[in-house]
Amino acid sequence: MADLDRAPHRRLPGPHRHRPPGRADRPAAPTADALRDFEAGAWYHRTSPASHFTRSLVCSLLTEGGRITLSGHTLTTTTGAERTRTELPTDAAALRAYDQYFGIVLDRLPPRPDGAGV
Repeated sequence: MADLDRAPHRRLPGPHRHRPPGRADRPAAPTADALRDFEAGAWYHRTSPASHFTRSLVCSLLTEGGRITLSGHTLTTTTGAERTRTELPTDAAALRAYDQYFGIVLDRLPPRPDGAGV
């Protein structure tokens, strides 16, 4: 995993919007000017000891109708206003979820940022 605090901060090039290949049906990415509004909040979420993101593992992906998120051993599927949480009973189940929902193949779970067990 990359250490985001040590990575150089880069601005998106120019005022144009980037649309990833195969995502023509989704809105274009915001411009660099629009992203600046989120810098303070993003800094807090990646550095504060009180932030959920510095205390646990979180993997999230937009889907056609919402989002799917794996946080520790909790898999949350959101479609519109409906949210379903599933507790995954084992590390093996979490590893299968990383593969099935995010296309990430791991031989073991990454360590939690806070050093505690999952």
